Amino acid sequence: MIEPRKPVAAFDFNVAAGGAFQTLGGKDFVIRLWFWMSAGLSIVFIVTLPLFIGSYGEVLEQSWLSNRALFSGNEQPNPDAMLSAFGKIIPGMLLFTLGLWVVTAAGETALYRRYFHDQEAPRQPLRFGRQELRTMLCQLSVWLLVFLVYILGVFAITLVIVLFSALSPILAGIFGFVAIFALIAMFVFIPVRLAPAAALSMQRDKTHVLAANKVTKYRFWNLFVAYLVTYLGGYIGYYIIYMISVGIATGDMGFLMAVSGLGEDNPRVLFDAAAERMKSPLGMLLGVLAMIVNAAALAGWILLVAGVNCYAVRWWTKDDPVPNF
Repeated sequence: MIEPRKPVAAFDFNVAAGGAFQTLGGKDFVIRLWFWMSAGLSIVFIVTLPLFIGSYGEVLEQSWLSNRALFSGNEQPNPDAMLSAFGKIIPGMLLFTLGLWVVTAAGETALYRRYFHDQEAPRQPLRFGRQELRTMLCQLSVWLLVFLVYILGVFAITLVIVLFSALSPILAGIFGFVAIFALIAMFVFIPVRLAPAAALSMQRDKTHVLAANKVTKYRFWNLFVAYLVTYLGGYIGYYIIYMISVGIATGDMGFLMAVSGLGEDNPRVLFDAAAERMKSPLGMLLGVLAMIVNAAALAGWILLVAGVNCYAVRWWTKDDPVPNF
């Protein structure tokens, strides 16, 4: 039975933040898993990015034109051009997203399998089967729930603001300000409370999504700090590596800022110039190396956050009053 338990065991931030290293396999297992995840993500990058990267410059150009029209107060460009540009990259981006999701789910499941059951697949730890599908189902369910709360929240806030505006614009403004912060808080609260869903499902060999809310009850703020450090810290580290590797591959350390669509220059020109540079043997080599480095950084970030999921479930398990008695 899954029920809320008030914490008895003390929260250990170091063990929570380094949860990925707390398997019986220790550092050796994490390094091995990180290597194979990096390899899997690298294959996804190398195979799927060429499917849509060639048309991505057109999307950037349409976004840049739209931003310029918005800031200058001019008429927006033809929306059909943006839809046409997106239509060219959607199939490749879907394959790219699905590939990343499959490898991520396989890596997380391998970590949970070793953490809770001390089991590891022979030769290499990544597999894809029933347990990995269950991890994907848990991940999808959590983010669909977050999206549903967002849609309902926006609808409710808009409706109340419209009603209040008829009575008092000032009251409507105050409500809107407070409601937006409340909605942002929900974006933090729900993911933290449900984050261990896949880890809990792996431990109990049964799909649990909403039950993760009981595991994290009374433990929110401690886990929030652990997730904040690993997620935000990992993201900052990943983005720095991403920015440097892309800069080296394109020959322009300010490339990401230049193609953001907020500058004065058409980003498509810069993007096409970088694409042309990568057609040379050296440019192609640097591009592939950039993908591998990014894949390695992404794999490390994913495992770091998944380690907190492991700790959250184990912390709740330790507070089971029956074994303690």
